[in-house]
Amino acid sequence: MDLKRQGILLNRYYAHTHPSQPNYLAAIGGDYFGCNHDDFVRIPEKVFTVADLLESKDVSWGAYMEDMPGPGFMGNYSDGSTKNGAWDYVRKHK
Repeated sequence: MDLKRQGILLNRYYAHTHPSQPNYLAAIGGDYFGCNHDDFVRIPEKVFTVADLLESKDVSWGAYMEDMPGPGFMGNYSDGSTKNGAWDYVRKHK
């Protein structure tokens, strides 16, 4: 869909904060939970997210993270320099 052809131009959008991880938290959870860094963070367990909204309406959804080893991966940071190509996922927010 071409929004511009419909007269919709999204040119006034801003991040909540810097660095970027708090913005990702706010986008999915509606709050940045006081996070102001890119280190590992755990949000409260009972947070209602946009995924919950979709699931409550039986709307399927997915997330695509290139080379991520598995769902919810919280392993060690990799700089992508593995020799055999395994574990090339780079967790930006280490």
